[in-house]
Amino acid sequence: MKNKTKRTCGNCICYLDDTDENGNVTNYHHDRNKPTGFCAIQPLFTERKQDAKPCKEYVYDKED
Repeated sequence: MKNKTKRTCGNCICYLDDTDENGNVTNYHHDRNKPTGFCAIQPLFTERKQDAKPCKEYVYDKED
């Protein structure tokens, strides 16, 4: 049986964050473990939840 990964915003390569582990602002980077982030392809500063259903432009991040 194939391992099915749930498609969510959190495991999409476009799910970005701009803070480090201490909460300091850094460059944008992908972090699937953050509960909230931004989508690189949605309008600027559109906040997304980690477990939200992704849009049609979803691209799996292959971090597993």
